[in-house]
Amino acid sequence: WTICRIPTAAIAQQAKRSLDEMMEFFFGATLLDWQEEATELEAKRRKIDDTAEVQIRAPGTDLRFSTAGRQYVVEDGHINMPGGELFTAPVEDSVEGYISFEDPGVFAGTLMEGIRLEFSEGKVVNSHSDTNAGFLEELLDMDEGSRRVGEFGIGTNRLVDFLSNDILYDEKIYGTVHIALGRSYTACGGKNQSALHWDIVKDLRRGGEVLVDGSTIIADGNLL
Repeated sequence: WTICRIPTAAIAQQAKRSLDEMMEFFFGATLLDWQEEATELEAKRRKIDDTAEVQIRAPGTDLRFSTAGRQYVVEDGHINMPGGELFTAPVEDSVEGYISFEDPGVFAGTLMEGIRLEFSEGKVVNSHSDTNAGFLEELLDMDEGSRRVGEFGIGTNRLVDFLSNDILYDEKIYGTVHIALGRSYTACGGKNQSALHWDIVKDLRRGGEVLVDGSTIIADGNLL
């Protein structure tokens, strides 16, 4: 099975685009040569699969975590369509630092703007949102695993190039990364369990970098 989110009038309104624009975007991002994409993504995966530490640095963000013993997985249209992602599961107690998000986090149709999260020993210890802050706290308090990071992902689809406030599109935006609070994927070696799995996109095209074992792999939205 594959999850495929086909644009509707409501999705277009949420993205502040016309339905025609959303359909053009959808087919452009979907009708790629997925065999070619898979080959390219697999080459990228091999370069980072044995690495042990990730750091995300940007204005308002300095987040560090371990991926030692974890595997990166290629999303080349077999899980979501459109695809275009590399993802892994951080070591559960390794996340340290803080991260801020320029764009809203969306869960169950509710937008939370100006999110900032601070982590210690793998858990969110402080949180802020300019809007719907109470709902953010409810998500964080959902269960024992909901304050931990279950996923770190890198968007790789060049034809997903604007934010639509629909995570199945937005997490694929080339030049962005995302973290998911809550449940991790066992395919990556993740162990965190939670009823929550909530992806929030960090847009590095506006400035920022990702370092893996001290080497920069993303700079200002460019995958190096």
